[in-house]
Amino acid sequence: MRKLLFGTLFLLSLGMNAQENDTQRKNIIKTNVTAFAFKNFQLNYERVFTKTFSLSVSYGMIPEGKLPFSSLFSSDTDANLEEIQLGGSNATVETRFYLGKKGYGQGFYLAPYYRYSTFKVSNFTETIDMEANGVVYDTVDVTFKGNSTAHSAGLLIGAQWFLGKKDNFVLDAWFLGAHYGASTGELDGITDRVLSSTEQQQVQQELDNLDIPVVKYKATVNANGANLKVDGPWAGLRAGISLGYRF
Repeated sequence: MRKLLFGTLFLLSLGMNAQENDTQRKNIIKTNVTAFAFKNFQLNYERVFTKTFSLSVSYGMIPEGKLPFSSLFSSDTDANLEEIQLGGSNATVETRFYLGKKGYGQGFYLAPYYRYSTFKVSNFTETIDMEANGVVYDTVDVTFKGNSTAHSAGLLIGAQWFLGKKDNFVLDAWFLGAHYGASTGELDGITDRVLSSTEQQQVQQELDNLDIPVVKYKATVNANGANLKVDGPWAGLRAGISLGYRF
């Protein structure tokens, strides 16, 4: 992934030395301000090559912390969402095709892109009832932590405007973007006590029925904990507003 980013930046730097014979300023640095609400900090560099084409690279980071807006989720769950710690990062390479008359980084655009994402989860606790003859006699907490990665490709539809007396400032609106790909990961969990063979079977049954959207997973339980292997499709959406500077 680093080689891909360095290679893209190298191509961008070559383009900076191959100026066309016009007065257009072809470098734009932006940040997605709407992502701040989700503790996602992003920085984007776009290089305009022609009237209709540009290339950009961006990097986003979510510092490890509580799940954003976790208190708004339903409390009807065995997992304490407000205690979950989540972090991650993403790197995106994006090509843009501007469709308007102005061009050179302005107007409506279509943007195919590739994204590499990483996620880190910790303190994810699943509380499971232990039963005997239909009677709950105890509960078991299984606390997970682990990492996952995802590769995906997608398409973004948006529009970009230049603002200010000298057109130095940039407003970039992502109307809608969607990507699809594959993810892999692993979560290791520990229990708050040693489990009997019968209890292991009950925990296995509960974990096999977790409501995890989109991705596929496989659970394995032992006397001291459990393991979740994630391997399957990955999907996501992009939308927001970026502000930047053009030079």
